[in-house]
Order: sequence, then structure tokens, then C-alpha cells
Amino acid sequence: MPQVVIDLPSSLVDLPETERDALLRAGLFEAVNARIRDLQHELADALQQVARFEQKFGCSLAQLEAAGLPADASPADHDAYLDWVYWQTVADEKAKLLAALNA
Repeated sequence: MPQVVIDLPSSLVDLPETERDALLRAGLFEAVNARIRDLQHELADALQQVARFEQKFGCSLAQLEAAGLPADASPADHDAYLDWVYWQTVADEKAKLLAALNA
């Protein structure tokens, strides 16, 4: 198991080892749960953006990439495509982090 070295404030160092360890475990548990909640919100936001692009283009990103942008696509469509790729990447990364934290 990987180990992490942290500098503890003297108020924790002076506690009995069992109490200090219990506090550190509880703090880590709370921090992980808070991060999971943050990631869930970030994922929901990214998926909302992805859905907006799916509605705009009438297909999924994979379908658009397979077919390609139409030859007459506007510069705004090209910009929207790049934004869509960004938001899909964000959604994928947040989902991967959530899966790792929930494993």
C-alpha cells in the first residue's frame, strides 16, 4: 500500500496514536466524500453541456466524428465542435475519477 508522509500540527502529534489515527481516517473519509460530491456536480454540468451539443447537432459526438462536419459548416459550427470535444473530455475524466473513488 502506498504511504504518504504529512506534517501534522502539534495538537495532533500530542494525541494518543489511536485517537490521532481515528481523526486522520475520519478526515480522509470526509474529504473523499466531499470530492465525490464535487465530481458528481462537475460531471452533471459537463453532461448537460454535452447534451446541449447533441441537441444542436442532432447526433452524438461519435456519430458526428464518424460522418464529419458538413462541408458547408460555419466557423461557429467548428467552434461548437471543439467546445463539444472539450466537454466530452471533461465528462469522461470526471466519470473515470468517480469510478476510481467509488471502487
